[in-house]
Amino acid sequence: APLDLIVRNLIDNAVKHHDSASGLVTANCTDLDDILKIEISDDGPGIDPKHHSAIFLPFRRLESGNTANGHGMGLAFVKRWVEAAGGQIFIVSDPANSRGTCIAFTWPKSVTNFDT
Repeated sequence: APLDLIVRNLIDNAVKHHDSASGLVTANCTDLDDILKIEISDDGPGIDPKHHSAIFLPFRRLESGNTANGHGMGLAFVKRWVEAAGGQIFIVSDPANSRGTCIAFTWPKSVTNFDT
């Protein structure tokens, strides 16, 4: 269930914070022996690198130029769930160079102790 919630949250954020009426969101999963690398990417406005660590803090929302609802807890929970399973999460985005954001995380194939 946590993996499902993580992927849904990341896709929902990509759609919710897009700055156009249409866009592209992609999901990719790579099998790396004992872990999976999952990437959710979009072609939206991107996130300035100076905000990369802040987006994973509770009650933090970046101004995205739209009226998206939320309390700023989604990505904080995502990070907590990924790390509780033994994975890592990272973001690739720099709107100064190109549009889009990729949030990627690793997920162990065998989660033995999921304690949030």
